[in-house]
Amino acid sequence: MAKANHLLDKDHVLVFKLVNQPGMLGRVAKRLGEAHVNIDYIYGSAMEGSEESIFVVHIAESEFHKVKDTLKGL
Repeated sequence: MAKANHLLDKDHVLVFKLVNQPGMLGRVAKRLGEAHVNIDYIYGSAMEGSEESIFVVHIAESEFHKVKDTLKGL
C-alpha cells in the first residue's frame, strides 16, 4: 500500500446494533464510562425509518472483557 500513498492500519473493534431511538448511544456511553472503559471513537449509521442502528466502537482490546456484561439489557 505504501506505493499508493495510503495509510493502512488494522485494529479490533466492537460492532453492535441498537434500537434506533434518541438517547440509545448515550446510554451505551454512560455504561461504558461507569465500567471505566474509555471510548477511542465511534462510527454509527441508521437508515431513516429503520428500527435499528449499527455502531462500530473502538476501545482498548484489554477492555473487551468488561463490555459483555456492561451492555446487557440495552
